[in-house]
This record gives sequence, structure tokens and C-alpha cells, in this order.
Amino acid sequence: MLAALVLLQAVPAAAPVFAPPTDVTLHVTIRRVETDGEERRIYTAERRVRFSREGSGYRADVTVLAASGESAGMEGALYEAGYRFLIDRTIAIHLNAAGEAVAVDDLDALWEDFCHGIAERYATTKGVVESEARDRFIEQVVTTLKGWPEERRIRTFGSMVTAIAAPGPFAAPGTTEPVTIPGRSASGDSVSLTGTMETRAQGPLLYIVTSASGSVPAAEATRISQREGRVIDPATGLIRRSEARSSTETGTGAEAGIMTAETTLTVSPER
Repeated sequence: MLAALVLLQAVPAAAPVFAPPTDVTLHVTIRRVETDGEERRIYTAERRVRFSREGSGYRADVTVLAASGESAGMEGALYEAGYRFLIDRTIAIHLNAAGEAVAVDDLDALWEDFCHGIAERYATTKGVVESEARDRFIEQVVTTLKGWPEERRIRTFGSMVTAIAAPGPFAAPGTTEPVTIPGRSASGDSVSLTGTMETRAQGPLLYIVTSASGSVPAAEATRISQREGRVIDPATGLIRRSEARSSTETGTGAEAGIMTAETTLTVSPER
């Protein structure tokens, strides 16, 4: 549910590392709050992750513990539908040495369940209740989703693990470097956001704060800003905690509209 920050400028760095612990089960919690005027959407997810060595890479066994989507629209319902069939079900995700998802066990069966869960919930939120019309509607949605290429389906399930990975290179503590990261306006326009990345030491951990902003030249001026603070364990390449906030302001004066998104990610040993 976190937007990847892609650094486009090289910085003095430690060697990249992805070495997750294999002797502990991790508990991952994600909470995202989106605000658009009077509308507020809250998404939360909890999952259990345990890594084991596998050749030159790793296997991650992931169990979804809970997921909820609080929204006045259909977004929350579809979010829950995408996770519901995974509750208390363990998925094996295979990663290469860099921490990238390269395969998922039983991918076809998982994707089939995912597609039907989304399609059935979508039909309900759209008010399609007549049996034959509902069956046709569901089949159309399922057909569309099943058309996704294998790489995209692997990334979809793999993100349950890759969201907590932050392999280097990491800048040296005490440095502040310029960065350029990708952003996107509410209408989908791409924009490059420029700013800084500050790296500080927190004992054996790193605290990395990235702040960037940019504008989209359009009929309605759009200003975008992002800030993310991450506590990273450089010995494992995993995020311990992340707090991110993005803001998109469109228009000016009394007509200005502001959309915000705040995401908190925590990773801790399961007790």
C-alpha cells in the first residue's frame, strides 16, 4: 500500500544488502489514511512474514491476519475483497538475492480466487443482483483481471514482502543529498519531484528522511509534495518503521482542493 521512492542520483553509500532474519517471525502492520475534502478513506492490513534461505535467495511465508477498508465508496469494499480470501492462508513467495519477488507458489489458483473475490464484490457495490446479469458482469471482470501478465501478478502478491524491503545502497550517516523521485497528479500526469534525502544514525540503525516537491503545469495548477521518514536496519535491508505523507493541491484561493495520504508501516518481531 506505500509508493516506492526511486533515487536517481548516486550518493556515497554502503554496499547493498538484503539479508532478512531467518530465525524470527515478523509482524507487519500498515495503515493508510486518504483525505479528499470531506471524504476520508482508511485502509489497514496486518500480516505475518517468516523468511528462510533458498538457494542464493529467500523464501517468504506470508499469512494475512487482517485487512479492512473504511470508505464511503467502493474502494474500501474492493480492498477488503482482495484480501479476504487470503485471511489465515499462508502464501510462499520466492525472492532473489536482491529481495525481488520472482515466483509465487500456486500463483494461478491464488489469482483465480483473487479475481473472483474482486469481481463478486464489485458486482455487489455496483448493484448488479439479477442472477444472469450478475454472472455475466463477474465473468467480464474476471476475464479482464486474468489477462494481467504473470510478472504483474507476481508483483501484486510479492508486494506483501517487498513493501518492507529497503535494500541499499544507503548514504553515509550525517549526509544530505539531492534526489529526484517520481510523482503523479490526481489526473494521472507524471511529474518529477526534487528535494533532499537526509541520512542520520540511530545507533546501529539508519533514519532516512526524503522530502521532495514539484508542480504540474496544467489548466489547474497542481502542486505535489511528499515526505517519508524510514528507520532501516542496514544489516538486514529491512524497514523497521516508515511514516509517509503526500499532499496534492489543485487550483488556487477559495477553489483550491487538497488531497492527502498518510501511510504508517511498522515491522517488529512477533511476540
